[in-house]
Amino acid sequence: MPPSDSAQSEGNQVRQMRLLAALAGSAAIMAVGALTLASPASASAGHPAVNIPRANAPTSIVLNALETDQGENTITFGGDERDMSVVAHLTADGHSLLGTADIMAQVDGQSTEVCQITSWDQTSHFGDCSPPANDTIHPGTYSVTAFFEGTGVLAPSVSNSLTLGVTNEGANLSDIQDSSLSMTFGNETADKFNFTVTPEFPGDTPTGEVELFFADSGVGLCTAVLVNGSGSCTASDDIALGAGTYRIQAEYMGNGDFSPSFSQQATLTVNQEASKTDLVVPSDVKSGNSDLITAVVTPTLHGTPTGAVDFAVDGQTICPQMPIGENQTAVCPSGRLSVGSHTVTAHYEGDHNFSASDSSQTFTVTIPAVHTTTVLHRSLASVRFGHEQKEHITVQVTARNGMVPGGTVTVKHGTVRVCSFTLNNGKGGCFLKAKQLSKGTYHLVASYPGNATFAKSASGQVKLVVTR
Repeated sequence: MPPSDSAQSEGNQVRQMRLLAALAGSAAIMAVGALTLASPASASAGHPAVNIPRANAPTSIVLNALETDQGENTITFGGDERDMSVVAHLTADGHSLLGTADIMAQVDGQSTEVCQITSWDQTSHFGDCSPPANDTIHPGTYSVTAFFEGTGVLAPSVSNSLTLGVTNEGANLSDIQDSSLSMTFGNETADKFNFTVTPEFPGDTPTGEVELFFADSGVGLCTAVLVNGSGSCTASDDIALGAGTYRIQAEYMGNGDFSPSFSQQATLTVNQEASKTDLVVPSDVKSGNSDLITAVVTPTLHGTPTGAVDFAVDGQTICPQMPIGENQTAVCPSGRLSVGSHTVTAHYEGDHNFSASDSSQTFTVTIPAVHTTTVLHRSLASVRFGHEQKEHITVQVTARNGMVPGGTVTVKHGTVRVCSFTLNNGKGGCFLKAKQLSKGTYHLVASYPGNATFAKSASGQVKLVVTR
């Protein structure tokens, strides 16, 4: 479209109005001149008649051709405006000092100056001119007219009009950069698509927008606004595209001066996001009791993992494909684990957008020892020194769950060992030896040390007196 500079447009309109006004008044001026030359007063004054050239002698201007590299009447914006030659013929009989003709192009009620013819062939009265620079006549269909300005002697005139077509300049859109063709689901806005649009010919810089779209559907992915011929855009959201491959292409949309342009198609790859699996094993499971093992599956960036989790104990799957439910958790009943070391593993299988992940814990199951009670009895409360063998000490150890403890029991007075024996069906005992104990009072205690199954316990003190 033509230049929008208001001052230039107004100046061109004023110039045309003055020329048209001059044309309208030229006949009257010529008539006044004729009267002056034939005035009786001058003759009566005794001056002879002289042959003075008439002021504002009539002229006629014809616009012959708009010669361009593309033939006639067609040029490309930014490319061959300066190569266009506007040819006009001026008829001014008997005159050789010719003036200037303005070549004006009009479209949509506005005009722009194409060039000025300032010199004419003295014999043929043909003249021509070319635009002073490219990028001056914007794309459109123009009506081109020559306005001869006239001189002090020659009257102005207006030519016929010729049609001039100005086509859009081509634009070259850069291809999509390889560095932009790989992104990760959950982090898609970090990937920037950069574009550059250059003109077909040196000069004006293309403006407007570049749209990146899916080649198969035409649906837009993002839009870049050009600044100084360059622009960039990103996906609208970090999870806008699911993992996979897409054929994409970019289009420069063009503007009033430049034609649209397409990039080559390219393949965009969206990679899976890494997932994270956390395993929760309750203390009850580690104590050999049954409880729920829980796996929590979360994203490392954005989005929501879906699918299932496989649970295994010591390499053997115990809960296959347990679905991920509320709070991104999957659960599995553990069952009772035997005493010893075990490894529990949760394996998230992954889904379309998230890769698989694992978590495991190794621990030792220890069953709490069963509570025991130890009771000590003696056959005599008092024995004579040298006759201690008459004293029979018995001990019974019982368990809370009804099981029968086994092992060894030791009877002591303080830190002094009195006797030891092995339990049989939870019971045992010993006889003291003669002269084993000196005369005095003893406080006997039976101690059961316990084992992996039964907790240790001790009896209360039982008094024994040895006399003389």
